[in-house]
Amino acid sequence: MSKPGVCICIERGLEKRGKKKNDEKNGIIKEKIKNKCSKKKKLILKRKRKKKKRKRRKEKKKKRTKIINEKNLNLKQLIFFIFKNTKVGNEFVCVEASRQSGGIRLKQKTENIEAMT
Repeated sequence: MSKPGVCICIERGLEKRGKKKNDEKNGIIKEKIKNKCSKKKKLILKRKRKKKKRKRRKEKKKKRTKIINEKNLNLKQLIFFIFKNTKVGNEFVCVEASRQSGGIRLKQKTENIEAMT
């Protein structure tokens, strides 16, 4: 049923039309193959876009980890570093943190906590 180089969409279209025998002779299929199915083109473009997105995400992650690794920070320094570079650092203070889970528990800043640290 499937001919090499013929897109599935085109095949289905031919089936719906009743697949006339002289279609191939008239070169209708060949013409469609040359133009390539638009659905296939869209899929290919979608894949490319996804790849680019993934690449960008990876690069961003690499940059972040690079900064942390270069400075070779321990946990407390790391939290301080993160806080210094975010807006959150102004309103919250760190209570507990674990590097394995990447979790940081925060408390809203009050006078008492500021006095303690």
